[in-house]
Amino acid sequence: MKRIFTVIDLRVNHDKEIPLRADVRLENHRWEATSSRNDILSVSLKPGMQPGVKYPNHNATFVCRGLRAGQATVTFVYRLPNDTVELQKRRVIFNVLNK
Repeated sequence: MKRIFTVIDLRVNHDKEIPLRADVRLENHRWEATSSRNDILSVSLKPGMQPGVKYPNHNATFVCRGLRAGQATVTFVYRLPNDTVELQKRRVIFNVLNK
């Protein structure tokens, strides 16, 4: 069973000191985030995506555990080139698809 998330305005990178965080590992295009419900999400990034860059209208496909269809708020945390940290909350809508 897959849960599909659509996220607009992807912000990437992470700050381990903030509980709600988004982690990006660009070397294998793997992305992990913690939602407001403390459920673990994961997504594969398109090759060439870079940290701190806005990708408008990009649809990200998430495979996740323990969530029902509905909505949740995800906080994306990313570090800017000048080493400041910004948080952006995004509403995500997800559907349950049977495979």
